[in-house]
Amino acid sequence: GRVLAREGFPVTGLESGGGTRPGDGGVLARVLACARSLLATGLDAGQREKVREIIALVEPVVGDAGSLSESVAGSSPGEGNPGGGVSPVGGKGLRILVVEDNVFTQQLMSRLLEMEGHSVVLVANGIEALAALDGAVFDVVLMDLGMPRMDGLEATAAIRARERERSRSPVPIIAVTASVSADHVGRAKASGMDGFHGKPIRAKALFAEIERVLEKARGMVPAVMVGGAGSHSVAEVVGGSSALSGGAVSGVEGSPVAGTGGGGEGRAFFLDMAHVMRSMAGDWGLLEEVIDLFFREAPGQMQRIREGILGADNLAVQEVAHSLKGASGAFGNTHEVYRLAFQLESLGRRGDLGEALGVWEELRAALGGLREALRQGQREREQVVG
Repeated sequence: GRVLAREGFPVTGLESGGGTRPGDGGVLARVLACARSLLATGLDAGQREKVREIIALVEPVVGDAGSLSESVAGSSPGEGNPGGGVSPVGGKGLRILVVEDNVFTQQLMSRLLEMEGHSVVLVANGIEALAALDGAVFDVVLMDLGMPRMDGLEATAAIRARERERSRSPVPIIAVTASVSADHVGRAKASGMDGFHGKPIRAKALFAEIERVLEKARGMVPAVMVGGAGSHSVAEVVGGSSALSGGAVSGVEGSPVAGTGGGGEGRAFFLDMAHVMRSMAGDWGLLEEVIDLFFREAPGQMQRIREGILGADNLAVQEVAHSLKGASGAFGNTHEVYRLAFQLESLGRRGDLGEALGVWEELRAALGGLREALRQGQREREQVVG
C-alpha cells in the first residue's frame, strides 16, 4: 500500500495490516486487488506500467491463480471449484484466459480487460490453452475459433472432455471470433461454448457478454439455447451484447471523420470515431497505444502479402490478410482497410491471385487514409478538450 501511495496513486486502508495476521497474505491480496482496480481508472501510460510492475511482483506471492477469485467470491482457499471458478458477476479481479493467435488482438483484449481490473493470461492456440488450464484456475476463457495447430472448437471440445473425465466444474468459455454466421454460432455451442462475441472487439459488448455468461454459470439467468422449438433465435442468443447485433455495423454511426487515401489518389476515407471509441472503452490513451501497435505491424504484414502474391502462395496471402483484417477491425469493419484486407483473404482462399496485386495497391493507399483519419480524429478531440 505504501508503494502505491508513494507513487501518487489514490489508495487508502492499505498502509496497515487492517486486522490481518502477518504472513497470512491478506494485505498482499488487498494490494493486488487494489492494483488491479487502479488499472480501470484514468491512469496515464507511465502509471499503468508501474501498476503492472506491482501486480507482477505481488501476484506470485499471494498464491495460486484461483485464490483471489475465491476470496472475492466469499469462499476459503481450497473450497469451491477445482476446475474453473465463477467469480462474482460484475466484480473486478477475474482471472481470464485469452486464446487468440493474432498478436494485435491479444494486446487489445489484454489492455481492455486490464483496464477493468482483471488479470489476463495470453496463449496463441488450443494446445496452449489446454496446457494453461492444466496449470491454473481461470474464471472465464475467451476463445478465438480460427487458430493454427488446434482451433477453438477442437480446444473447447477437449476442455469439456477433460472436465468430465476429472469431475471438474466447467469453466465458462466465450467464443470471440469474426465468424458470426448462424452456422458458426451453432458449432460453437455444440462444442461446449457458453457465449459468443463477434469481432471487431467492442469493449462494452464484450464486458456485457462476460457478465451474462457468469450470471448463467451461477444460475442467475436461464440458459439460452440455439434452435429447437420454443427456444431463442440465433439473433437473440448473440443479440445486444454479442455477435450479430454489433459485429457487422450496417451503417455509419455517429459523426465520421475523413482522411484521404494514400498513393496520391486523394480519395476520401471515412471513419466512425464514435464507434472506434466505443471499442476502446472511451480511453484515448488506449487508442494511441492501439494505433501505434497497428502501424508498427502493418508494414511487415503488407510486405508478406506482396511476397505471397508474387510467389503465388495462396495460403500466405489468405493468412496474413486475415490477420491484417482482424487488426484493422479495432477501428470498425466498415472502412476500406477492412474491406480490402477481406478481399485479399478471399482471393487467397479461392486460389485466385490474378487481381490480388491491384487490390494490394488499393489497400496500401487505404492504410494511408486510415492513418490520416485517425490523426484527424485525435486533432478534433484535442481541439475540444483544449
